[in-house]
Amino acid sequence: MQINHTKKVPWEDERQFMSEHEKDSVLLFDEMAIKKWLNYDIKNDMEEGRSSDLASQALVFMARGFIDSWKIPFSHFLSSGIVKHVELMLILYLLIEPLLEIGLYVRTMVCDQGTSNQTALQFLGVTKHQPYFMFREQKIYVLSVRNNFMASDFIVNDKIVTWRAIENLASSDSLSQTARAIPKLSEKHINPNNFEKLSVKLTAQVFSYPFMQH
Repeated sequence: MQINHTKKVPWEDERQFMSEHEKDSVLLFDEMAIKKWLNYDIKNDMEEGRSSDLASQALVFMARGFIDSWKIPFSHFLSSGIVKHVELMLILYLLIEPLLEIGLYVRTMVCDQGTSNQTALQFLGVTKHQPYFMFREQKIYVLSVRNNFMASDFIVNDKIVTWRAIENLASSDSLSQTARAIPKLSEKHINPNNFEKLSVKLTAQVFSYPFMQH
């Protein structure tokens, strides 16, 4: 999948004079079929329009004012097929953060009822009774801590805490000839794939007391 930012920081000079209400924004996105084509960029000596295969779909994002009339298309993704819900979830996190960093407040999102869109929103916790999800809630930080813990050792009270200890625990427990001490500790907890890395439930279980007391 290939990402292209049409305009990374929208009208920086104008934003300085926007009121707080004018910064309230809507994130719109839609996917469309495109003709497979390669374009050669002479200046950068590279092909455009290719991910691992020739792109056949374009997922386009636009931000616009919630109560004001401004609007700006700021990013698009090219892919060789329909974007899956797991990829869409990652894309949303990737794009919402920069909007927040430049001072815009994403109040709502608009999209069609495609299967990938519906599934992604369901996994983000959106329901009929809770038609929203919190981007910077504490659950997101739990995922961040787990991801950093997998990549680097932590120092807690002058002691080194390492992810390898959890891996060793899982390995020795799985080889037990009697009852397992931590039967719920699975491969999904130790080596999560991209989709499983978004699961707050799996992450919270790794840091729960029944796991950590071992």
